[in-house]
Amino acid sequence: MTLNLYNYHSKDSIENIFCWAPDEQDEKQWFITGFNPDFYFPIDPNVMVTLGSVDFTGYEDMYDALKSDINLPENRTIKRNLIFDDDKKPFG
Repeated sequence: MTLNLYNYHSKDSIENIFCWAPDEQDEKQWFITGFNPDFYFPIDPNVMVTLGSVDFTGYEDMYDALKSDINLPENRTIKRNLIFDDDKKPFG
């Protein structure tokens, strides 16, 4: 998993708050979070952008289940914020 947080003011003004990725490609993790002690108020959630990724290698059934569930009509708001990289299939 990876997790990134930015303040996006415009295409020419992007402030990096934090970028987190494991040092090792094979480092397993079950929970990630980010924190930047140098970033403090005022916080404007209207300009904040989060980018993250999850590698489902070994858990392809979970990838397929998530993708299937996101396509349900009641999840259309969530769907517009997710990208499924089918080009990486088969996993590994």
